[in-house]
Amino acid sequence: MRRESGDARIAWIDELRFTAFCAVALLHVSWIESVRLGPHDLIGFATRFAVPAFFMISGFMIERKGRPAGRVIAGTFRRLFPLFLFWEAVYVLVDIAAGGAFHPLPEATAKGLARFLATTLYNGGIAFHLWFVVWLGVSVVIVVALRRFGPVASWGVTVALFAIGLAIGPYGAFTGLLDHVGPLATRPIAYTARNGPFFGPLFVALGALLARRDLRLPRAAAVGLIVAGLGLEIVEGLMIASRGGRFVSAWDVTLGTPIFALGVVLLFRSFEGARGAAATRIAAAGRLSLGLYCVHVLFTDLWNAWFLPTERATTPVALTLLGAIAVIGASFVLASILARVPVLRRFVV
Repeated sequence: MRRESGDARIAWIDELRFTAFCAVALLHVSWIESVRLGPHDLIGFATRFAVPAFFMISGFMIERKGRPAGRVIAGTFRRLFPLFLFWEAVYVLVDIAAGGAFHPLPEATAKGLARFLATTLYNGGIAFHLWFVVWLGVSVVIVVALRRFGPVASWGVTVALFAIGLAIGPYGAFTGLLDHVGPLATRPIAYTARNGPFFGPLFVALGALLARRDLRLPRAAAVGLIVAGLGLEIVEGLMIASRGGRFVSAWDVTLGTPIFALGVVLLFRSFEGARGAAATRIAAAGRLSLGLYCVHVLFTDLWNAWFLPTERATTPVALTLLGAIAVIGASFVLASILARVPVLRRFVV
């Protein structure tokens, strides 16, 4: 099959982008802090492929374009830094206008503002979902910088970072490291190691590997990876919660996540060349995935203010699904409008 070059759109990638965004929106209206497995926890596990898939797509596209490391790093910074600043400013202004109704505003002191800046860079701050932008950029830099040392060193460092992330994050209670890193977080019980250079490089590297080796799997094998990875995530979540106090489905990444996410990416790739009216529309929506991701928390914040996560165990799943559909629809309308404004287009497309 002919491989497209340059910056040409790849339909299965755009379809995956939109699907991953929908999963993120669903996660953000369904998240729950519970120590027992329930329907909302299952939704949480089922959506965990989404952000890793975005990281894999970035690695895939970087490798496919074949640019030198310096150009990749410079291009990543030029693309992500203005995006991060713009949307952080939007969310801060919205929160100020709302009087801090959605997220606490910083103290108007030098110390308070310094803490606010550090928190914003670390985990997105008020625009919590923008942690993705910072750590995607860092992960890309790590992966392309490691190229010069060869595959053994590159994969060794990448896997080691992933293992460290597991040890201090989801498995921190087992390794004893949570006692040391947990207090660094606002809520030690929910510390995940997601924000940091630990998990992202592996996903970027896996995406690059898919492009470099042109790896594909039969559809049944991809589904097998999905089932195995998702199943392992659920088992891990139950085991982590059984340790005492930590939540079943709070984990962005566990051992099963790379398997699950890789299966999803390979499943979408197995549909390459299979086009239809629905797939065409999904791919078109996927071209707005960046904007959809950036704007959707404007609407999930409203949802979570009306339907509190603390009461989610009794919230009907059907209502949660309707909420996700509403968020997706509202985000699509807003992102489509912004994309038509020339000065704002770069922040949504």
